[in-house]
Amino acid sequence: MAFISLIFVYIVLAIVAVIGFTGLIMLIIGLLSLKNGKLYPKIFILSGIVILTPIIIMAGIFGTSYYKHQQAAKQNLFTCLVNNDIKSAQKLIAAGASPDRAAGANSGNEKAPDGGETLLMHFCQRSNPQNDYVDTVKYLIDSGAEIDRRSWEHSPDDKAHFGSSEYGYQHGDGCGRTALMYAAGSGSAEKIQLLIDAGADVNARDYCGKTALMYAASVYGDNGQKCIDLLLQNGADADIQDNYGQTVQDHRNYYNN
Repeated sequence: MAFISLIFVYIVLAIVAVIGFTGLIMLIIGLLSLKNGKLYPKIFILSGIVILTPIIIMAGIFGTSYYKHQQAAKQNLFTCLVNNDIKSAQKLIAAGASPDRAAGANSGNEKAPDGGETLLMHFCQRSNPQNDYVDTVKYLIDSGAEIDRRSWEHSPDDKAHFGSSEYGYQHGDGCGRTALMYAAGSGSAEKIQLLIDAGADVNARDYCGKTALMYAASVYGDNGQKCIDLLLQNGADADIQDNYGQTVQDHRNYYNN
């Protein structure tokens, strides 16, 4: 759907460009032919003006809108970090924006409410081929983001956090996760190392009793193994059981790791 929308936009822009170019050519021909005293140069000039005027107005409107959007983005800490605009982020934090701000473009720059997903949690799990956001995580840590803060939707004693082992594998809701658990679940050893260096609790448990080591056990391939090895090297306890009676090895067996 997004691809079709993009194609449609390109087609519209191409049509506008052709019309605009036609209007410009008519205007130029009309101006160059004024001296011959005939009527058609004036018609060409008028036609060129009629064609170009709405295009110029539209360009002005869209240009102004784009400029306002860019300026608004520079006032949004989340958007600055997504765009890797660290310079603008530094200005916002220096002006009072919280490094523990809630993730999401629609949130304000104040500290996230209790249980809300913070910027650090968000960028610990966010990655794409263009940006792994490791530098963003480091910047947030250096800016004073709370390392072991938790995100949650239900209270620790909610029944969703307890039950049979099969229920735990399939339906553990992730309440009580720390940034380290987000990083481990995304398979990023680099982010895990940054958080450990900053003092993250490697044996912290979410409200389902799961540790970062258990989250790393669900990650396939070499990345998951690197995260597991790193956590074990830094004191992670492989014998802890979650609220469903599962150990790290149980998680690895379940995910065929």
